[in-house]
Amino acid sequence: MRTFILLISSLLSLTTCNAKQNVKNPTTINVTSLTFDTLSVIRSSNIDTLAFSILAVSSTDGRSPAANSIMEHFSETVGGTFAGNPVTEAKQMLDYYADSTHQELLHHPNLPYLREGIKFFRGLKMTKIAETASYITMSILSESYDGGAHGMGTSEGFTVRKSDGRILGNEILRPFKDEQQKDAWNIIIRQQLQKELNAATDEELTQMLLIEDSLVPMPQSRIYLTPEGLHLVWQPYEIAPYAAGILHVTIPKETAMPYLNITGQRLLNSL
Repeated sequence: MRTFILLISSLLSLTTCNAKQNVKNPTTINVTSLTFDTLSVIRSSNIDTLAFSILAVSSTDGRSPAANSIMEHFSETVGGTFAGNPVTEAKQMLDYYADSTHQELLHHPNLPYLREGIKFFRGLKMTKIAETASYITMSILSESYDGGAHGMGTSEGFTVRKSDGRILGNEILRPFKDEQQKDAWNIIIRQQLQKELNAATDEELTQMLLIEDSLVPMPQSRIYLTPEGLHLVWQPYEIAPYAAGILHVTIPKETAMPYLNITGQRLLNSL
């Protein structure tokens, strides 16, 4: 019996050791190199101004899952009605969405109430935030003005795994193992928000946020990765007043690691 117990203990130790090695030394998969092209469309009429600009992503052989995911995701963000190929027909896609947006604004309910010299505005900009051998992270910034006191802006970052084009999200976060770990995560978030909002103390941060208790909710937008760490973005009004703007928080790589599952750890470790 003692020999059997020792054998089981040895196997468990070996499994733990191998798991750590897998995280530290993920298998590198050769992927097609991505190529980039900056495209823009600017339209202006008597009722609106449209400014669309994207870093169009394709690949050297035209078969990159990551390029397909990125361009398809942009199309879906704008409306998802473009029937062409968003990778090979990126310029046509921009023209299509500019035309369709203008047609929608022609029937906007606020049109009769626009003051003289005031026009609707729609702005879209997709850029690259970071790229490693394993993933690429993009950003989509949307701006709009529909009349009224002020416009609105939103920002979305998204990380795409190059090997298969998977767009990552909150599923790469591990479930909290206990209340203590959950509280530790919340403290990390609050400390980073305190820096973002230039709050002198945690009490001052509480006064600046639109939340009922000290627990900061996860953002509605997906999390994303860069070599610096894990990023979270809250849109205006989500946890703070409009004046606070879009709130960006970066959890440093080493701090974020224990909260990520193996998929997230491998990608964050990639160079």
